[in-house]
Amino acid sequence: MLDQTDSNLSRLQHGQLDLVIGMRDAIFADGGITFRRLFDDTFTCVMLKDHPLVPTLTGKAAREGGISTKDVWDYRQVLSIPSYPLKGFFSRGVRILPVNTALDNLIFANANEAYSMVLAGFGYAMLPGHLLLSHPD
Repeated sequence: MLDQTDSNLSRLQHGQLDLVIGMRDAIFADGGITFRRLFDDTFTCVMLKDHPLVPTLTGKAAREGGISTKDVWDYRQVLSIPSYPLKGFFSRGVRILPVNTALDNLIFANANEAYSMVLAGFGYAMLPGHLLLSHPD
């Protein structure tokens, strides 16, 4: 069932699902559920081919194997954050990602929405590798 992790774990807890494959939610705790690591994912910076960061990040990523917050700090970010951490963290003023709040960043609940905004030229996104889409731009 494709849904948010907390919803699926709740269904598992109440016997409505037998198995959930997804990202473990550190907030969710239940002694009757066993968690097993299947895969360690990476994050990838997704942007249009003509984004001003492309030359910098392509060279740096190739040389050093990654990018830092400093590399992307001055550019608008399209964030893909499920609604449950948004409710729990941002309502208490907790920052879960290093984001330059002086910029007009965009927040969406799923990667498809974030991809659409990146394709429309609204910024870059940091997305988990398992959510990457193949696109010519």
